[in-house]
Amino acid sequence: MRSYMILSTVDVRAKPNNREHHLMRHMAAQGIEVWVVYRRDCRQAGLAEALRDALVPWARVLRENGITFVEVNPPLNHAHGLVDALTADVSADREHGLLRRCLGRLVAELGIVKDIATILALAFFVWRHGPARVDLAAGLSPWGAAAGLLLCRLGRVAAVFYEDRDFEPGFMTSPLRRRWAGCLERYGIRRADGGLSIGRRLATLRREQTGCDLPVVPTGIDLPESMPPVPPPRRRLVYTGHVAPWSGLEQVMEAMARLRPTAPELTLMVIGDGPPAYIEGLKRLAARLDLQLAVAFTGRLSYPCVRKVLAEGGIGLALFRPEPLRAFAVPLKVLDYMLAGLPILATQDTESAELVERHDAGIVLAYGSDALTTALPRLLDDRASWLQMACNGQAAVAQYDWATLLNREQAIVETTWRAALLRQERRRRSRAATRKDHSPLGSDVSERPR
Repeated sequence: MRSYMILSTVDVRAKPNNREHHLMRHMAAQGIEVWVVYRRDCRQAGLAEALRDALVPWARVLRENGITFVEVNPPLNHAHGLVDALTADVSADREHGLLRRCLGRLVAELGIVKDIATILALAFFVWRHGPARVDLAAGLSPWGAAAGLLLCRLGRVAAVFYEDRDFEPGFMTSPLRRRWAGCLERYGIRRADGGLSIGRRLATLRREQTGCDLPVVPTGIDLPESMPPVPPPRRRLVYTGHVAPWSGLEQVMEAMARLRPTAPELTLMVIGDGPPAYIEGLKRLAARLDLQLAVAFTGRLSYPCVRKVLAEGGIGLALFRPEPLRAFAVPLKVLDYMLAGLPILATQDTESAELVERHDAGIVLAYGSDALTTALPRLLDDRASWLQMACNGQAAVAQYDWATLLNREQAIVETTWRAALLRQERRRRSRAATRKDHSPLGSDVSERPR
């Protein structure tokens, strides 16, 4: 395989440390020509820029460290998080809040049109700015895979690979758009030349939905040259990553308030950003529960800073609200906790919980403040179990080294590409034989008139 293209809806230049970054660096290091085509995140500052981004499609081509990036702004590319902002609770002004929520629902329904515009824009700007032909295109979303399949029909891509890394309908509030996204997922998996899932639960779901048995290559982590020491037990809870209503942080604060009489030194650190209205609501909840001094919101930190904070010890939180998006997700945060030597609390019936249980790296519990109020004292007061779980997690994290996982993925990708070429060659020969059989001159070339 000489050329490889990533088609993604993640803004790879604005959001570091996603799967795209590891894939593109790994493939480029193997001497493969790498193209990364992605949808730009729209974070406009004014009305004029908002209108331009929504109405005027454009793209720009950048080359950096031997990798070619095509940044695409498709039509209807509204501001990131607009639906969340519009549907957020606005209790101070009920009439205005109702209007905003209705507008938010309308924008959510029209998201289908935005999805179609994204697919067409990704394909169009590859056709306009990309290479004459790419050996394999990897779609890291149903929209990216659909663009890859369209480019394959146009002869610009030899093979399409479906990278199944999320349950996409779980991101959506509109029932209609959830059905659309689910249909597009199943279509992409069935029509692609090959693919993989990043989690066991997701692979099982796809087998039930499509009959396709996708191999599993999980989320990985960059391992340091030597493992950090396991920190001593510390009465601190740590959450890293996107801060959203499914994070379960309200339940954590309610449990902390209940445990104040017996664990007054227990603190919570929230590392990451999210919808401003939701984070403000969490801060108000902390104030109402008299936890202002016990709860800290750092905002987004660089990845090296996150690792430094985790190295100071505590308990890692993966207490997601039970919903399909989180049930199938394979969050990097769990691996970060394991590497740092933190025991983990995870919600049952999720991919995170299966990871924790598989390696005995923490406690799996039901969602809610009641279960957490029971489980936390048990962990805080049992130093031996704490350290055993921390050591188990750190010992197991070596299985998730990105270097090993990406070598495995490259082997699957290249096998898919070779198989696609063989199928195409068989189809070409079959078509040639069919045309020959139906020729009025027959198969004997010598009988053709000169």
